[in-house]
Amino acid sequence: MKVTANLEQITKLVQNGTQVDYEIHNRIVNTENIPMELLVCSTETQEYSHPATILDLNIYPASRGEARSRNLLFYRVVEMQKTYTLQLEAQSAQEVIKSRINRLVAAIANALNLPYPKEETFELSADKAPKIVLPTPPGHAWGHHHDDGGALAPHALGGSAHLADTLRHLNEKLVGELLDAAGTPRPPTAIEIHLSPPFYSTYDSTTSIPEGARILATTLQITTPFNSNATLEVQVLEPVPVTLMLAAENNPALADTYRIEDEVTTTANGKIRVVVGNAPTVGAGILTVEYVQTFLP
Repeated sequence: MKVTANLEQITKLVQNGTQVDYEIHNRIVNTENIPMELLVCSTETQEYSHPATILDLNIYPASRGEARSRNLLFYRVVEMQKTYTLQLEAQSAQEVIKSRINRLVAAIANALNLPYPKEETFELSADKAPKIVLPTPPGHAWGHHHDDGGALAPHALGGSAHLADTLRHLNEKLVGELLDAAGTPRPPTAIEIHLSPPFYSTYDSTTSIPEGARILATTLQITTPFNSNATLEVQVLEPVPVTLMLAAENNPALADTYRIEDEVTTTANGKIRVVVGNAPTVGAGILTVEYVQTFLP
């Protein structure tokens, strides 16, 4: 028994008038003992946001309809595509998806004391666009490259009942505060800050996160790259600032989504602050900080 997720990554060159864009495609072809829906999209826009984490597996459903009915910010899917104007942006996005899904598989496998794959190889497609194929190390089922063009069927948590119980215990251990008495995930509350010119050195949220709340995740989506080597740092003021996302944990010059699971419990009411460095004049983004206010006894 093992934990695997077969990821297919393709980058295509797309002619857009006089320029060439880079369109990335990611698809979870199949999995063992982990859900197939490992890519997270915005419920509102249906646009791809980030690779799933254990927290995401526990909170967000594999259906936009269910996410909307429960007023959740995100839902999970098995495949995505996104277009970038710069090759570096596309390459960076592919690397982030690959590494974070591998990290997720490794975290679950290690917690269950099960094997997981650790090797990667790279190939080129016929049109010279990067195509990543994850191979099968001895004794594992990771990395077969599939291109059958068929639809992917929904896939629930697989494996024996013991494995499912163990994985559920791991999830509850990490995010038990999100579950009510019936074991149903509690939707987190979110504070959202929109960043756009003209830029100030700091942005503060209009509302505060209450004392005793648990901050679960900080997501920074750069929609328009920033200039001037801009830096962005995210803090919660309570009243001494506590850093939720370091400037080194995002790159405002690349249009991408950066997500940190913070595990921070507030000790006082505090607003969210974005610290903007190097005085950019161009750029745009959306910051979302998710938290829960109540805890299980």
